[in-house]
Amino acid sequence: MAAPNKRQKTEEIIARDICLSLLDKKGNASLVAAACCPDGKQPTGIDLSKVRSVFDFHGFRTSVVKSPRLALSIYKDSCVLDLEQTNGSIDFLGGKAFLVSIFGCHPLQSNIERLYLSTVKSIYCGIKFCERLRHACPAGCIEGKTRELIEGFEAECDMAAKAGWGEVLKSLSTHVPEKLADIMSSVVESSNGRTRLEQLTREKERIYCQNATFANARMQLFLCANNCIIKDIFFKRSHESRFERITVYLYDRDIDLLKPPPFVFLPALEVFLSKGPSAVCAKMTESFWGHMLRFGYYSSASIKAELSPTLEKFFLSGISKDLNIPLQLNAHFDPSYPLSFFFHGAAGAGKSSLVK
Repeated sequence: MAAPNKRQKTEEIIARDICLSLLDKKGNASLVAAACCPDGKQPTGIDLSKVRSVFDFHGFRTSVVKSPRLALSIYKDSCVLDLEQTNGSIDFLGGKAFLVSIFGCHPLQSNIERLYLSTVKSIYCGIKFCERLRHACPAGCIEGKTRELIEGFEAECDMAAKAGWGEVLKSLSTHVPEKLADIMSSVVESSNGRTRLEQLTREKERIYCQNATFANARMQLFLCANNCIIKDIFFKRSHESRFERITVYLYDRDIDLLKPPPFVFLPALEVFLSKGPSAVCAKMTESFWGHMLRFGYYSSASIKAELSPTLEKFFLSGISKDLNIPLQLNAHFDPSYPLSFFFHGAAGAGKSSLVK
């Protein structure tokens, strides 16, 4: 394997710094403010014109869709950054880089997402969970031992972030689940029956889901900073790149009967936008076989060759009903038919093992 060149090493370092910026409370707050509320503007709320003004301020090419309902289109060819102009600065052109990474279009997005998932995600979600506990738990629950555990965890996270990318950060990342388990047990114990472990577990899972990827983590920061509620986001592909656009539909109290659930992007957003749904389904199939192996089932090459096309077709039906219409970017999976296989073969061929 060839050794990485200087540019590749530089890009890896920059991607690490961008990931670590999530763990820097003051720096991250400044970046969010610069991106979401430029020039001290007030939060956009669900005012489409104000949301558009944020993207126009940062140099995106936009337009307003008026039918069948108001929406903001952001043209994909304006979601670009030139790495040569950044001079290695961590903010990568400031607010625009922040917004570009939300839509999975950062030039280092794949590196950033890989590093986020492998190391930063668990720490970041752990911090967000502790913040949630402080605001949501009944009075008196965050005292004594519980307070010590939370403050100790937050101090460890701060120290690991300041130490930079290294063994301290990676070690903490692997120990986050057990530290959160200790914190939750302490909260339940001190609540005298007012808080159940199941409630805390659901809240933790919600936070992990909403921050499943780096793009989603930054989207949550954008929505929170602007008190904004997004209903749907679609991507319209085109043979001409200048016509490709991401269309954002906001929640409208006058039209929508119910407030939508918190917005979350599809996990493979970058692949979805750059290569299309079929490439996402191929990654889903690859992930499927990887999970099978982790659960103790070794899939032979012949089994993979036989089942993979059917799996990819099933996955495709769940994320895109028609490739000729705009593609929904909300996290969703709604297959149009049930997945079924008929297994046959001699005794001992492995039919039961595969099903299990």
